[in-house]
Amino acid sequence: MIPSARASRVRAIFGLPEAAPAQPPAPGAHALDQLLRLGAGQVAYVTGPSGSGKSTLLGALRHALRLLGARVIEVAEPPDGPEAAIDLLPGPVGRALRALALAGLGEAPLAVRPAFLLSEGERARLALARALHGARPRAWVLGDEFARGLDAWTSASIACGMARWAARARVRLVLAGSREELAGAIRPALLVGAGPCPAWTWTGEPR
Repeated sequence: MIPSARASRVRAIFGLPEAAPAQPPAPGAHALDQLLRLGAGQVAYVTGPSGSGKSTLLGALRHALRLLGARVIEVAEPPDGPEAAIDLLPGPVGRALRALALAGLGEAPLAVRPAFLLSEGERARLALARALHGARPRAWVLGDEFARGLDAWTSASIACGMARWAARARVRLVLAGSREELAGAIRPALLVGAGPCPAWTWTGEPR
């Protein structure tokens, strides 16, 4: 905003320096502020059509968290190597199996199948399982393109477990996806609608 003539005159009378033109906040800045208020054990869901800025907002969050020194775990690219799914989740087998089940890979044959023999959707779920398995209390887990390529039943089934897991693990979970209908299954504490002017709704209290 350009200072008015009256404001400039007052500055001249009192010897105040001219103010630099105020810059509007970057698109999504306020939504980013809301995401940073997420508490341990809470879930945020960023949704909107393709190209609406979901990934950009998630990237800004990732950058801000790293500047703050927070521990960030991302849902990485799906693995496609020869290792069995269970071997990609180190530590106690029981804990690894729980993470696989949470991501919709609870069937025993899938746990022992090499990653490269899994379908594209199964490998995407394996990537999610690995991120959940590696999370520790108070960490941030960021997952873009949530439920992409999955059928409605599988998507809803996985989404239903996200809030319970985050609360139990004391993890901040931020998911982004284009399927707005999954918000009801995820039950996020914070729902963000991506776009030129992102909007948000808190369904729970920030912690």
